[in-house]
Amino acid sequence: MSSAFIDALLALLQKRHRAPRRIWMDVDPTCTPTYGAQQLTLFNGYYDTWCYLPLVFTISFDADPRKYPLVLLLRPGNADAMQGVLPVLRRLIPRLKTLWRKSHLWLRADSAFARSDLLDWLDQQRIGYDIGVASNGVLAREMKEALEVVRELATRDQETVTFYLDTLYRAKRWSRPRRVLCKVEVVHALEKAPRDNVRYLVTTGTSSPKHGFGRYYGHSDMENSIKELKHDAALGRFSCSRASANQFRAILSLVALTLVQGLASSWKGGELRSQMDTLRTCLLKVAVRVKETARRIVIELAEDYPWKHRFRRCALGLGAVPI
Repeated sequence: MSSAFIDALLALLQKRHRAPRRIWMDVDPTCTPTYGAQQLTLFNGYYDTWCYLPLVFTISFDADPRKYPLVLLLRPGNADAMQGVLPVLRRLIPRLKTLWRKSHLWLRADSAFARSDLLDWLDQQRIGYDIGVASNGVLAREMKEALEVVRELATRDQETVTFYLDTLYRAKRWSRPRRVLCKVEVVHALEKAPRDNVRYLVTTGTSSPKHGFGRYYGHSDMENSIKELKHDAALGRFSCSRASANQFRAILSLVALTLVQGLASSWKGGELRSQMDTLRTCLLKVAVRVKETARRIVIELAEDYPWKHRFRRCALGLGAVPI
């Protein structure tokens, strides 16, 4: 079912994005607490609860901000960050390369995924990446001088100051040195003490460090995609005892989100970013009068329904015939 969903969604996206310059792949885990004796529900010390730890993959295209959830993999509550990542990528990447032969694939993820096995595999497949790197003593020493300068400037000017740098760095378990971008910032806010904000990013990009971080910031919207899955598509209602049944429920949530997202694609005027809950409330949970005859089904809306023009536009996009 998951494989059929991926094929159907990619075929649809290929019609909308025929020749994108870059395809973004974002991956992130999420905690879904459990309150029963479900199979594979285990205690997670970081989240301090019994849970599942599903892995969510999305894709997006060029400057289009919309992310399309493509894979939702149910995992045990104590799953390592990398569990399931490479198997999913090995199945997904060939499909993307077949459909978009000239597009550049690019993966974005947080620091939990800065592992040598993933980085080496991405290098072999010639897939670009921007992946966060956790701070450590080596990187902190390299940025110490820059941080002191930024602190001095922020104190003098009483405003936030940011420097962008890069360095060649090799973690203990990495197979080789890699380019790491550094963001050295001191945040200065009114009535608050200055706060250091130092970030690191391993990348294959060759552009400036500032541009590299700008590229990575697109990953931050993953939180909104996961929020929609959880709150608007009922991800987390894993009440079945078997893990396979709960994986089935996860796929249903993924399909439901995609179907409702599809309503927004026929809108115009910058409304593509509407949340699923808004679409569901204003377009689907609507009081109508239905008249059924032998030849047709007529849906009549109230005269004062505020979204009637948008409803009509979506209906026409889905094949309805006006009368």
